[in-house]
Amino acid sequence: LSYIFLSCYEYLNTSFKAALPIQRFSYFTNQYFMFRVLKIGIFSSFAILLYSSGSRVQAIFPICLLIAGTEGIITYLKVRGKLCFVTIYANYLLIAENTIKKVFASEVLIVEFRHEIFYFVKKDRKTLTIKLEHISQREDFVQKLNEWIDRNQVMVSPESKSKIKELIAS
Repeated sequence: LSYIFLSCYEYLNTSFKAALPIQRFSYFTNQYFMFRVLKIGIFSSFAILLYSSGSRVQAIFPICLLIAGTEGIITYLKVRGKLCFVTIYANYLLIAENTIKKVFASEVLIVEFRHEIFYFVKKDRKTLTIKLEHISQREDFVQKLNEWIDRNQVMVSPESKSKIKELIAS
């Protein structure tokens, strides 16, 4: 029951962030889907193993089915509501996927853009990526992100800056 409660809380928290009146860009990566499919598959497999065991532990197989079903429903609701997204605020980026991440402009050391991927290298040397192949409304996203970079005076390599300008112009 606590798993169902926490899954619903996660869904409601994400849907609240998505309901804010600001433009968001749908962002579903392959990693997101694979993580969800693996969780559903593992719990379904546990349920089958428990059910076929023939021992007393057979009685707990519905719990595994309930967890797998909850995961499937939450995934469906997130995809239908486009609740995995990137939102560009004044001084930070909000990336909601398996978790919600905030990347403040003041934390970013440099932004690189290569092979349709934005690399945000933070001052602690950790890197966050946003792949354009998973973004809805790519051209609009690149333009808004470029404005965010300029407004917050985030450092961008000259090569990346020219690639971003080319992408905006095309």
